[in-house]
Amino acid sequence: MECTASRFFFGTPLCTLPPRHSCPKRRSWAKTYLKQAGLVEQPKRGFVQISGAGRAVLARNPERIDNALLQAKRYQPGNTIGSETVQAFIGALIGKGAQKGVLITTSSFSRQALVAAGQSGAFRLVLIDGTELTRLMVRFNVGVRVARTVEIKRIDLDYFDETETE
Repeated sequence: MECTASRFFFGTPLCTLPPRHSCPKRRSWAKTYLKQAGLVEQPKRGFVQISGAGRAVLARNPERIDNALLQAKRYQPGNTIGSETVQAFIGALIGKGAQKGVLITTSSFSRQALVAAGQSGAFRLVLIDGTELTRLMVRFNVGVRVARTVEIKRIDLDYFDETETE
């Protein structure tokens, strides 16, 4: 089901956009859209911190948030994130002293990757695949715009009750 949701909403799968849409500055991209979604704040130049809404997203495990990492992967359709990538991300969490992390992909996660994330011990990992990413983008109006508005009408019965009788 890779990219099916993004094709439904955008007409083009996110993971097959032309090269001009690639994200060589993923950190900047992630910061921009997380900020637009209200998940992070930038109180001063060069300093980004998680917001109350961001904390709520990660609150599935209500431990104190000292340091959280975000990693984004843009994979082609059919290429899934494997357990090696999840384990490498856990290694990055260890290296940075973080307890929580969010791993985002435009594709999907293999079954082994989901198992690895579930067995991450003391680390809290949130995995967001392309379908969930698309749903979140639409929900928070990030990177989307309204293409069409549908107007639904119904009969006004009061209008017909007020007609003159001859």
